[in-house]
Amino acid sequence: MAPGKTAASKTAQIRSAWRTFFLRYIFLFLMVPNCVRPEEVFTLVLEVDQAPVTIVITEREDAQLKAAEFCTEAFGDPNFQSCQFRVASRLEKLQGIDAPEPRVQNCAVTGNCLQEVLPFNVIQTWKDTSIPPELRTLNVSVLEMIPHAQFLFFSDKDILAFVNTHFPEYFDMFVGLEHKIMQIDFFRYLAIYELGGLYLDLDIVVESSLDSSLDMTKAIFPIEQKCGPGHKCHHTSQKNALQLLPDERDTSVYLGQYAFYAPRHHPFLKEVIKNCVMQHENWMHDGMAGGKMQDNFERHVHEMTGNALITRTYAEFVEKDTVQLLAPVPFSPFQFGKYARHMAFGSWKYVRPKLQQAPLRVS
Repeated sequence: MAPGKTAASKTAQIRSAWRTFFLRYIFLFLMVPNCVRPEEVFTLVLEVDQAPVTIVITEREDAQLKAAEFCTEAFGDPNFQSCQFRVASRLEKLQGIDAPEPRVQNCAVTGNCLQEVLPFNVIQTWKDTSIPPELRTLNVSVLEMIPHAQFLFFSDKDILAFVNTHFPEYFDMFVGLEHKIMQIDFFRYLAIYELGGLYLDLDIVVESSLDSSLDMTKAIFPIEQKCGPGHKCHHTSQKNALQLLPDERDTSVYLGQYAFYAPRHHPFLKEVIKNCVMQHENWMHDGMAGGKMQDNFERHVHEMTGNALITRTYAEFVEKDTVQLLAPVPFSPFQFGKYARHMAFGSWKYVRPKLQQAPLRVS
């Protein structure tokens, strides 16, 4: 081989070797910082029994597994008060796996909600528009199963304005109610009575589309719990449950109001509102504020504006044929028939008392 060609060949080999070195090592060297970058660590601080508890999770850890471990250790059951679902949703938000934004429409308190003729309204509330991630996830199920409804969302500020505009005769009573949850209860009755439609707590997951088995000319309330042979119920429910089912005379039932429907100005809602007002007036007249019933906050709320009041109102209501009681078959508690399930987060019961009981006031 000619000397010149030999030199050129060696030069080509050297260049090829350098090229290989660069591709294999220099490129990998540049990529190393990304490969060995330490995982980001996130901290979530929760409150259990009014004491702060910290959960630490890395960006690649399984949030569901981490939440299950925490809830099992804290409560002995990962599903207690939907603990795993709620904690995992917040951990996933920290990791950047955020829940979809809710689709909400602020309801004009001037009455604009009544101007559109739509199948029905879906009414939900929260203290403001910053809905927690676990509740935004449930909101998606509502959108998927009831896509044709008009969604009306009320913040605390909207609620005060709505009551003042549409029910000025009740406004002083409303702002005078001693606990916020009582105000939210009373508002939901007023809103459905005035606007008509379906009220849903934000911790409701809709599992089936509404169908023709529902009589939309009637008020529709769920049987929350059954008390009797073959059924277990909460002690508050057991105290206030009544025998309302002619075919199950050995069973008492407790109605729910986490989800209910009624057409506008339905007489059952009018009776519910009247009983709320009467309960408040009796409470104030008897001078019981701060008295014995306050020793059991949850039972007091149930009997003043909650499930116990709904159950008692139905028992005394003459036009029962205008109300449909809803329960899944076979029966399961905390359901809105086959259509929806109440996750029972119970934020009004399980957060710090000073936060849960602060009522809405006019600023």
